[in-house]
Amino acid sequence: YLWPDEVEDVDPYDYDDRLVYFDLMRTFEVTPSGAPKDQFHYAVETDSYSDAVGGEGEVGYGALFLARAAEIGIEADVAYVAPGTPASAETVFGPNFQRGSRIVAADGVRLSAVDTEAEFNTVIEAFYPSSAGETHSFTVIDPGDTAERQVSLTSAQVVIPEVTHLTTFDTPTGPVGYLSLTTFGTLAAEEAVFDAMAEFKAEGVSDLILDLRYNLGGFLAISSQLSYGVAGPDRTLGRDFERLQFNDALGDTNPFTGEPQPPTPFYTSGLGFSVPEGVLLDSLDLERVFILSSPDTCSASEAVINGLRGVGVEVVLIGDRTCGKPYGSFPQDNCGLTYFTIQFRGVNDAGFGGFEDGFRPADSADPFGVSLPGCYGVDDLTTPLGDEGEGLIAAA
Repeated sequence: YLWPDEVEDVDPYDYDDRLVYFDLMRTFEVTPSGAPKDQFHYAVETDSYSDAVGGEGEVGYGALFLARAAEIGIEADVAYVAPGTPASAETVFGPNFQRGSRIVAADGVRLSAVDTEAEFNTVIEAFYPSSAGETHSFTVIDPGDTAERQVSLTSAQVVIPEVTHLTTFDTPTGPVGYLSLTTFGTLAAEEAVFDAMAEFKAEGVSDLILDLRYNLGGFLAISSQLSYGVAGPDRTLGRDFERLQFNDALGDTNPFTGEPQPPTPFYTSGLGFSVPEGVLLDSLDLERVFILSSPDTCSASEAVINGLRGVGVEVVLIGDRTCGKPYGSFPQDNCGLTYFTIQFRGVNDAGFGGFEDGFRPADSADPFGVSLPGCYGVDDLTTPLGDEGEGLIAAA
């Protein structure tokens, strides 16, 4: 564990539930903003994790939800709906969900009135069903409307595409590429990165907008490939994308191999996830990149920001403060569960990794996080993703 001195030694024999005990095996210190220092300590069913990594999808409806605490209760909106999923199925009123749909109730519980643990659990179970075939009801207000309507959805094994939009905008200063990438956490994300860079190279892209506002992270190696595709060989040759720092007792020794941990380079070719080893990756050789961000821009997505800054690429941040996860895990399987517990901190080629409160645009009123060039903006749920007039894209 990265912070062993901050973990209270409790007796496991006092606990009948291994997950209750596991939850105590972490630091409860906070960051300067008051956020938990370790928000990333959790366990999932191994089969579900394997399905998600392998591109088999996960149980759900095919929608990305933006859920957050309000002054009273919870607010929740739909950010994206994958085609061919229960969320996108057509009804007499249109699709079940669409970008910008406001969820006002789940299984009979009004989100604005949630104030007990039982009500909260009911809402969570409706939004995030644990198995396929569960039917849950929602009260929805469609974007641009004020009337409520009822939606009944049955969960299924669904796949959210790694790339939601890939396009090029013609501008007076040349073609601007736009890539909306939802995850680095599947094997197929490698092929998605390769295909995007090849298309942008063919289009002669001279500026790039990376939309990582919903990208919670995933494989560091694939975020390294994307970063090489942005920066190119001249800036990255012989440079480190990320170096891992373990706890003081381990130094640079990987706790699982017992060997010194080599740095992650800027990978220039396929690694065999979904692109054959050795296949060369196209690069754009850009001096700057525009990244669209939100509190869901996390982990390997933040590593793109930090890794590029470490080799002198200007990162212009458009949106909101990122989640703040300069840390990572080697997932461990045991008895049907896969455990994630923080074992390292990542730093870039310049030795910087101190973004435990995230990165923020320079003009943000938020006092926390590392300030970057750019401008604050909120997710424009009134306009489709990939549209040149959508708020964050237009600002970029």
